[in-house]
Amino acid sequence: MRANAERDTTREMDDSRIPDLTTVGAVRFMDFWSSEVETSASPREQGQIVVFMRDLRKHFTGN
Repeated sequence: MRANAERDTTREMDDSRIPDLTTVGAVRFMDFWSSEVETSASPREQGQIVVFMRDLRKHFTGN
């Protein structure tokens, strides 16, 4: 496991495997997040998710 983790941290990213962030992609991610992650999270984790999502929105909007 350590060898795999070290290999993953030292390898170069393959840009062809990283999808572009489009409006549709962002909406799909948010839909997945709210339907799968939030529903299975504990109340504490849900609070952390809310803070994370707020910070993420601020980061992308520049506010």
